[in-house]
Amino acid sequence: MPTRHREPLPLVRASRSFRLGALLLDVVLYAALLLPGAAGAFIAVAIFDASPVWLDVSNAVAAGAYVLVQAVLVARTGQSLGKRMLGLRIVRPDGTLPGFVRGVLLRSWLFLVPFAATSLLLPQLWFALATQFGFTPLFVLILGYASHAVYAIDPVFILGRARRCLHDRVAGTDVVHAAAWRPS
Repeated sequence: MPTRHREPLPLVRASRSFRLGALLLDVVLYAALLLPGAAGAFIAVAIFDASPVWLDVSNAVAAGAYVLVQAVLVARTGQSLGKRMLGLRIVRPDGTLPGFVRGVLLRSWLFLVPFAATSLLLPQLWFALATQFGFTPLFVLILGYASHAVYAIDPVFILGRARRCLHDRVAGTDVVHAAAWRPS
């Protein structure tokens, strides 16, 4: 029996609530991944008098693993774990998958790396490196707060009529319901 040629369904943009739900699922999964390692490291520090560095090491390993898994999923399928659970997919305007550059680098890491660098790195190290390159501490503070402001403003763009965050606009992507998506 010959297969019928089906026309691709029109892309249906994901609702704000579905996108928020996918984000919350991603955060909960991340926390669930951090918890066992952090608990084990905390027990090692508290009971066995291990170095507190193990708390940082366990968090860094868990965060690295999570970021790597999410990056591979988004680059290959257009879905983070949360988006997959809610049936959402990241696509380009023509319906194709975003790939690594648009899906990971531009959508996530472009905003996350400056935020993480100014938040998570030891402030003393950050200031020491900055002053080595001739930046004043005031400039470093302004740069840090600017990265925080961009990271905070990014999701506000979803309130617009197009329901696209700033990272979607920068990467040229959109989030759609996966049932309406057909690979091109």
